[in-house]
Amino acid sequence: MIAFFKKYKEAMRLRHGWEVELECSKCGHYGIPAYDGWRSSRALSLGNTPQIYAKVSCAECGNGLKHEAGQKVVELFSEIAVPSKNKIFIAWFVACTVGIPLVLTALIYLGVRFGLWGWQSFTILSFMVILIGPAIMFFNYKISSMRRACECGTPAYIFMGLLGRSSCFRCSSCGRLLRMRD
Repeated sequence: MIAFFKKYKEAMRLRHGWEVELECSKCGHYGIPAYDGWRSSRALSLGNTPQIYAKVSCAECGNGLKHEAGQKVVELFSEIAVPSKNKIFIAWFVACTVGIPLVLTALIYLGVRFGLWGWQSFTILSFMVILIGPAIMFFNYKISSMRRACECGTPAYIFMGLLGRSSCFRCSSCGRLLRMRD
């Protein structure tokens, strides 16, 4: 069981980085910037507003390139569509998380109305409560597995930031771009 949770945690982990060339607005140097790790943020990005977590700076003068990185994310990912497989998983997830409680509510209502309320209803309730956690983990795993399946065969997706509500990834092996919703 511990091995399963380690595998699940590894699947959920994002690999941060920046491997796209940027032009420094201060000195004009064009190239791969220095990547100094990443920082978390609570800012919301809506529409085509990028949210960059990578701390990137010019390799020549050390100027921060967060704005340039944001422009590059918009340039690279604004035309990339979210894969239909990703949309289907999210639709199923929403259907299950909304549908299961609605079914449960209907069962309890019918059980009270027709006098079937008893141990059966509590058994169904307990069973559904037990299944919620594994169902959420399953859908999270299926959605995150998309970024582990690149056409090149050796996926090494790097998280570049958010564009609106979409996560933007770039495969460091082949350069394929992936935009998906989590």
